[in-house]
Amino acid sequence: MWNEFSERLRREIASRTADPASVDDVLQNVFLKLHQSASGLSEVENVGGWLHQVARNAVIDHYRRQPRAEVPGASIESASSEEEDAALSKTVADAVACMLRGLPSEDERVLTMADMNGVKQKDIAEALGISLSGAKSRVQRVREKLRSLVQECCALEFDRRGRVIACEAKTDGCNCS
Repeated sequence: MWNEFSERLRREIASRTADPASVDDVLQNVFLKLHQSASGLSEVENVGGWLHQVARNAVIDHYRRQPRAEVPGASIESASSEEEDAALSKTVADAVACMLRGLPSEDERVLTMADMNGVKQKDIAEALGISLSGAKSRVQRVREKLRSLVQECCALEFDRRGRVIACEAKTDGCNCS
């Protein structure tokens, strides 16, 4: 198994890992999993495919186990409190809601249905009397309109998980600050 799969798995892992030194560790974990699961491999039809899935999962596990990087100069005192985070989230939500209300009523309705109420695009198509592909296009077009409005109005800063950590108005009419 090592001779047959190790080089392909090494290349796959290396393409998904930023740290070259971690490649061998992740590869070792893949073959350790193979060894631990050897008794059940007779039921696996495609061992190569199984190993590649194990490799993908091992890379994900590798990143999950890594400690979060510290930002130089950051301290516990500079971290936002839960109350500040909640206030910022509400401020951003209020600004986006205001911008949403500024869209044409049909656009507001489409985005509210899709993103606020979780209505399936198939149901949106039926409600609007258009095709499914038309509904998908309209939802994407309206999302892009709203995104442009937000970007014109607000300077947003995100953490590595995509959460808003700072919001500053670019224009006087913006409600995000």
